Amino acid sequence: MLVNLLNSMDTEKYDIHLLTYFEEGVNRKDLSPAIKQRFIFKKVFRGWSVLQKLFSPSQLYKLFIKEKYDVIIAYLEGVPTRMVSGCPDKQTNSIS
Repeated sequence: MLVNLLNSMDTEKYDIHLLTYFEEGVNRKDLSPAIKQRFIFKKVFRGWSVLQKLFSPSQLYKLFIKEKYDVIIAYLEGVPTRMVSGCPDKQTNSIS
């Protein structure tokens, strides 16, 4: 569903970035080349779910999101919504 949503957005009008925790994912190849893809870790590793709980939402955000965005959307519950909730810029529209 995320692939369809991103592919249907107007890439002439919007600069679309997709950040995932891991590079793995069978649907990455189906994304439009105009969508900029980035990942945090090359492979899934044991202990990630425990490790990420050691950091606050703002720490997760500062560690992994370096760019400035107009809108940030966490597509899944869990770590993505925790990270997005740590967005320090109140001018950015965060949706989780």
